[in-house]
Amino acid sequence: MTYLCKYKDIFGAPNTGVHRTRFLGFAAVDLFLTIAVAVGISRRYNTPVVKTIGYLILLGIVVHKLFCVDTQLNKMIFG
Repeated sequence: MTYLCKYKDIFGAPNTGVHRTRFLGFAAVDLFLTIAVAVGISRRYNTPVVKTIGYLILLGIVVHKLFCVDTQLNKMIFG
């Protein structure tokens, strides 16, 4: 599973570039885009926004873990 770790910085190093701006310790751009995508999916498929946000956050946790990216949320969950 660690074969994806070599791509961990494909979108830039953590806490640099667009990920430098933080809100409560989380990358503000990631939060904004997650909510925006959730609203779009919810409108398209007529699903609750909060439920969609939850699923996208879970997906983000899994994807970040697969790519060995230590996000603030992953640090809180996995230690």
